[in-house]
Amino acid sequence: MSFALSGSNVKGEIYIPDKLWTVKIDESQIQQVINNLVINAHQAMPGGGVIKVSAANETLDSNSHRSLEAGDYVKISVEDQGAGIKEDDLGKIFDPFFSTKSGGHGLGLATSYSIIRKHNGDLCVQSQTGVGSRFDFYLPAFRKESARSSEPSQNKPVTGEGLVLVMDDEESIRDLMVASLGRLGYEVVSSKDGAEAIAYFKQHETAGNAFDLVILDLTIPGGIGGAETISQIRTINADVKAICSSGYSNDKVMLNCNEYGFDRALAKPYRINDLSEALHDLIG
Repeated sequence: MSFALSGSNVKGEIYIPDKLWTVKIDESQIQQVINNLVINAHQAMPGGGVIKVSAANETLDSNSHRSLEAGDYVKISVEDQGAGIKEDDLGKIFDPFFSTKSGGHGLGLATSYSIIRKHNGDLCVQSQTGVGSRFDFYLPAFRKESARSSEPSQNKPVTGEGLVLVMDDEESIRDLMVASLGRLGYEVVSSKDGAEAIAYFKQHETAGNAFDLVILDLTIPGGIGGAETISQIRTINADVKAICSSGYSNDKVMLNCNEYGFDRALAKPYRINDLSEALHDLIG
């Protein structure tokens, strides 16, 4: 959520109870759902506002929900203060390629709906024009592991060594990456756009201090994005390892990163654990 709202005029608030039930999920897919819903809420409030993300335990009976079996569920809600959705559009917003936004591709909500249904859950919406919208998705509780849910995670970031170039237009993200990767043992150089990244890459190659890996944001407003940047970097050093990053997980480069010169794709927001494992896999 923090990555999706970084640098924007929208505030995010999170409400999670202490004893939330365990769920058995594909973490990256559910991360993609939350990312899509937060971005959707953000776009609904061009003038700014607050997005509330909350979680709750819910026990449904046979009459509680139109398409879910009776049982225990975890409900995640994403609520905005936007203009709301017209009543005529409510029944179509999960259809592929349907969008209420000018220039929208209409895949974010459709993808999210598909992911939740594959997890034996459901995604639904409530909206009131002029007030805002709330998206709720339900995931079946996995109660057998609930006793272990309070145990501290043993999955820690993997340390490593190497020289990494990070490109992102958001200063706060660059600062976070420099600090996080520095603590893991990497030397990091950051750049705000493709032109700066290419210049740094050339300088280090000439000086004999080549980068081991580059992490490039695909979307740089008003500047050279990740796809063009890696294309030019490959002409300087064809063997450098590369990771592309974007908050738009349905981007064609994210879906087929190897075809565009990248070795790995990481959808924002990603955990430092995921990033550290990717770096370890690529450069050891």
